Amino acid sequence: MKVGIGYRNEKDAFLSGKLVAEAAIRNGSIERPDIVLAFCGGRIDAAVFFKGLQSIIGKRTPIIGGSAVGVFINTDMSYEGYSTGIAIFQSDSVRCKIAAAGDMDQDERNAGIKMARQLPFGPEDKLLLIFYDSVKIPPS
Repeated sequence: MKVGIGYRNEKDAFLSGKLVAEAAIRNGSIERPDIVLAFCGGRIDAAVFFKGLQSIIGKRTPIIGGSAVGVFINTDMSYEGYSTGIAIFQSDSVRCKIAAAGDMDQDERNAGIKMARQLPFGPEDKLLLIFYDSVKIPPS
């Protein structure tokens, strides 16, 4: 497995996505991004950041993650400004399956049931990451 990490604190959200993806690919010697974990601070336009990431890694690679209070990696840390951080994974043996459920602000229990039904349950399924968005009402 290969993993590449990238970090930026760049005001331009699209440029930040592009530069952080290039850095992660370079740092991990990534040839084929299989999945991306991406996080950005609240001052970054997440949709534009996402498009910047896709401009480098393509539209077929799954990108999961979300907003963050801050971003830290081995060499950088920020709780201010326009922080973004990603990890790009490449693996010939590990396969990722992604499930998502909306309407958590309407009925958390029902959303959890819907997500659980999407998840595989087999002997090879050994790891589960959950990203829970605790923001019920997005900023206007």
